Amino acid sequence: YKLTAEMEKVLDKLPAQVRVEVPQVQDVIRENGLVALRGGEELSLSIEGATDLQRVDAGEFARSGAFKADGVVSAFRFLKHGFALTARAEAIQPQVEAVARNSFHVGFEQLTLTAQVDYTIKKAGVFTLRLALPDGYKVEGVSGNGIAQWNEKAAPRTLDVNLKERTLGSYQLAV
Repeated sequence: YKLTAEMEKVLDKLPAQVRVEVPQVQDVIRENGLVALRGGEELSLSIEGATDLQRVDAGEFARSGAFKADGVVSAFRFLKHGFALTARAEAIQPQVEAVARNSFHVGFEQLTLTAQVDYTIKKAGVFTLRLALPDGYKVEGVSGNGIAQWNEKAAPRTLDVNLKERTLGSYQLAV
């Protein structure tokens, strides 16, 4: 007989140290099984301690049942209940690289600055892009794909560009 039980436990805040606990089978002569840790695309998991567990391949875990090996960080076999497994869960921080090209136009009455920033956003993605603005300039416009809104803040002088959705990969912004 195959029984599948789905449970969840809410974490207070990240980073968090998590003690992995599984239901204990009652009224049996012998118990063994597999346990795996799976993370999301915005969550990093690392094993801090494993007692009375034997590491196995994620593919072996997937072959054992209806679970897929997608996102499995580590899989273990246990031969008796009472094992100890602790993991650390942390939010993945996005890695943002930027190449800025600034163009100045000097006229008789004003100095115009046009900035084009080419972003490369890796890992978790971002919802907001932030730029420090030079003093004395007025922002006339901001353009880029999927901009929900942009706000200029006074101290320190910054421009916050809010995007309609989480953005990952290449992104071009013009100010």
